[in-house]
Amino acid sequence: MIELISRWLAAVCKHDVNQVLSLYYSDAVLLGTFAEDIKQGQELIGYFRKFLSKTSLCGQIDTCIMQQTASGPVLSGTYTFWWLGQMGPEEERARFTFVFVEVGDDFLILNHHSSVVPRPVDESDPTKALARR
Repeated sequence: MIELISRWLAAVCKHDVNQVLSLYYSDAVLLGTFAEDIKQGQELIGYFRKFLSKTSLCGQIDTCIMQQTASGPVLSGTYTFWWLGQMGPEEERARFTFVFVEVGDDFLILNHHSSVVPRPVDESDPTKALARR
């Protein structure tokens, strides 16, 4: 079932908003990697227009674990995105969970949570160690 996320990532790398959105259930919920709030249904359009506008955005799946539920698979893991920012190449690791629901002969994304993987704190720097507490 990794092909379900591979299909999503291929659409992201093509910067094809419509193709990405076609992989989501009409009332899907998204907690996007770079979103400040929850998105649902038609709100996904604006998020993906902004996200896919990053120059040369693409990514790879680093890890993935699948669990099967009665309504469809749940895939959790990590992926890495990269793009060309204003100051040069940028990269961000994120963790994800995709909940899929079976619709006809296909599976669509019902819920998608993605968040940046926190960077380790340098405990030898007292200012950073204090900020962590």
